[in-house]
Amino acid sequence: MAADWIARGLTETPVVDVAGTESEIASRETAGSSLAAMSPSALGRLVRARYVISGSYYQQGDSLFLQADVTDADSGRRVLTVPPVGNKIEAKQAALEQLRQVVTGKLVPFFDSSIVTETRVPPRYEAYQEFLIGDHLVASDYAGSIAHLRTAARLDPTFVWPRIRVIPMLQNMGLFEQRDSVIAEVEAMRSRLTPYEAAAFEMRVAYARHDHDAVYVAATNARRLAPRSTWGAYELSDAALEDGRPAEAVRLLEALDPESGALRYEIGYYIYLCAGYYALDRVRDLRRCYERARRQHPSAPLSLGLSVLVLGVEGDVDGVERMVDSVIGMREQYLVGTLFVLEAHGQGDRARTIGQRALRHTLQPAVDSTRETNLLDTRMNLLMFLGEWRELLRLADSTLQQRRSPSAFALRGVAAGMLGDSADARAAALAVINPLEAARILAAIGDKRAALDALQRGPAPAYMWKYHYDLIYRLMRGYAPFEEYLKPRG
Repeated sequence: MAADWIARGLTETPVVDVAGTESEIASRETAGSSLAAMSPSALGRLVRARYVISGSYYQQGDSLFLQADVTDADSGRRVLTVPPVGNKIEAKQAALEQLRQVVTGKLVPFFDSSIVTETRVPPRYEAYQEFLIGDHLVASDYAGSIAHLRTAARLDPTFVWPRIRVIPMLQNMGLFEQRDSVIAEVEAMRSRLTPYEAAAFEMRVAYARHDHDAVYVAATNARRLAPRSTWGAYELSDAALEDGRPAEAVRLLEALDPESGALRYEIGYYIYLCAGYYALDRVRDLRRCYERARRQHPSAPLSLGLSVLVLGVEGDVDGVERMVDSVIGMREQYLVGTLFVLEAHGQGDRARTIGQRALRHTLQPAVDSTRETNLLDTRMNLLMFLGEWRELLRLADSTLQQRRSPSAFALRGVAAGMLGDSADARAAALAVINPLEAARILAAIGDKRAALDALQRGPAPAYMWKYHYDLIYRLMRGYAPFEEYLKPRG
């Protein structure tokens, strides 16, 4: 926490670039050695920093003391020493803030005596602990991560960063009312945001509005404000993909180390990198990206999903068949998306055979309600791939009678359109929120111009595997404006 809070304090100044913020540096490991075991010079080389702040803490009686040194990583020479600061052991927060103020106060004039830093109140200790837990759970437990981030915000109403981080997560979970509530909370705190926090917030608001050009502009601004931040580069790569700039995304990602720092837990790094390679037709790099993802995240569900997609791109039908059992019951796009990819690469007949086999698998009894929901969603999407429109319409209607299901509603619109009920389908297209779902319904009734307009409100095709993984590609293929839209912007 001390390392992280000092880094946060330094990012508020325009004097230095910080090579690691949040838990990036505190969690970084390399070659099996912990950060604490590395010399300042070695650490400086690792994160490409000229100066390294290191320190320690100890208890004396009922007080906690912290001290820090600043080392020139190039020469190994200690250039600044911060005498111990302390407070009562139960007042850890106050001790951390003392250290942050002293380090920042000493370091900033070392670089520029004209700079005066703004003192900010640190978050409550308990809130900060909840934030770090939520931050580490993003890759393995999305719902748990959201819960811890929301707890951090509740424990400290002034702590803005967990609120900013949770906005896109709530959106991805379909919790739009909660998302809008958090946006309103942060908006009310806007005058207290640092420039970097403001840029990060603007990026997430633009994401919530499906304004991907604005997402890219805000992410670029955040990157400018923290040019050495691993997380800033990672988020900009995502924004670049969504804005149709796969070459830029690949350049950013290839410069990062996904096996250390905050990216150690992020399977999304490989999702983005592989999507960039695919958009640039770099098939060999795509295979290497997939293999590295599997080594680093062997049990992650997204890793399995990425595996079958890559196998589909390569036309490895036998490999896809071997993995069907692994992905059945998971999120439906892993399997069904792969079948569409196989079809787009000339393996439509084999893809239908696998789809029919998988459809039979989804009829098996589920062990719990979550798996039952996943199997039902997979079944509906398989019916869409197989073109079983009447059965899809029946199943979607049955599902909607039992529970609210945005995916069933959207798929029902597709089935209605394919069966010739244009009025019902067009009404569904107007009601759905996801631009891709609206486009799919409009394409089903043959309105390709309107379908393309809807697509242009969503992420660019580089982020969506050129739409090969979706029915939209089957329905829009050969339509010249759509083909032009698929070309990368840069």
